[in-house]
Amino acid sequence: PHAWLLGGVSVPYGISIELNYLPSTNIQDVKMNHLSTGLKWSVTDQFFKGLPFDWAVRTYYTRSEISYTQQVSDPLFPATSTVDVSFTNTMIGGDSLFGFDLGMVEPYFGVGYVKTDGELRGVSTTATPYSLFDDTTSRSKISRQDSARYIAGCQFHLAVMNVGLEYTRVFEVNRLSAKLGVQF
Repeated sequence: PHAWLLGGVSVPYGISIELNYLPSTNIQDVKMNHLSTGLKWSVTDQFFKGLPFDWAVRTYYTRSEISYTQQVSDPLFPATSTVDVSFTNTMIGGDSLFGFDLGMVEPYFGVGYVKTDGELRGVSTTATPYSLFDDTTSRSKISRQDSARYIAGCQFHLAVMNVGLEYTRVFEVNRLSAKLGVQF
């Protein structure tokens, strides 16, 4: 499950700026934060106005972090270790989106590219050395991946409110999102 608050501003020439922000938050012993920014240009707002569809290109950057402390026992060491565990993920990507404005209903689809860098760290805060990883010496592991991104959805325009449903496939994972927006 996922939920976010997203703010966006449209400026002249078909440009929109998005910001999605979760300040550093502690829930019990888990600390997390998130920042996502996006820039979208609705090309058909400026050019090719006679086309029967809308076309936009979008780029975005995301950084998410989560950390917590955990007590870990290992049969190789006589004592319990306190380990600070953290995960940082950055993502950058771009999409090309096509939509059809049918009045109150706007179906859309798109394709894009996503690149992520993730790092999992586990550092012992006690005197006993400890590694979370199978090699028993590493303090962090890094993963870099990229993927095509496929998007399909529909948005319903209801006066000052928009309601949407969106399907996304990226990194071989399917996600279905419901969206609720207010515009003024």
